[in-house]
Amino acid sequence: MSGVVRQAEDAAVFDVANGLWLEDRRQRLAWGTTSDELRTHTAPDFVGEQEIKGRKSVVIVWNDSVWGGFDCQARVEFGGGHWPQDALRWVHLVPWPTPGMQSLRDELIWSQCELSGRFGPPATVHDDGEKGRAEWRFDGVSIRDQYFDGFCGYHKVLLFVSRDRPNKTLQVTGALSRG
Repeated sequence: MSGVVRQAEDAAVFDVANGLWLEDRRQRLAWGTTSDELRTHTAPDFVGEQEIKGRKSVVIVWNDSVWGGFDCQARVEFGGGHWPQDALRWVHLVPWPTPGMQSLRDELIWSQCELSGRFGPPATVHDDGEKGRAEWRFDGVSIRDQYFDGFCGYHKVLLFVSRDRPNKTLQVTGALSRG
């Protein structure tokens, strides 16, 4: 691979303003893309439909690496009742930390170190020992790393378009992209 091509691909990996770059597939989940476009053009690992409290949704999942080797499962949901979207505005990432993590808080500390190494220090951090989060903000897009260590605990990373980001930007980047 030539140096110019490698530099262009490296830039695509961290360009969250235009969506999420899936490194193994060498494809971008571009903001504004529809469920049908993602299913047709990205070869997801899983596509399913669900209905919760009378609201139907489509779930699409990719197992991949993002942001220079951050292994995770990327999941999007269209429709539904919680954060409904009809065009891509958020991606839920489930990180795959190094084996042996003892708690969800340990996973958060690990992922914050990983993300800080890629994006610099977070804009905000909160951790009270039971729940915590760190957030990075760029050009109308946020990365939120959070955990809850209570009943039905979780650790997840959310990549999402901020509410105040102009929709005209989404229309320009609505097509799938290879870079």
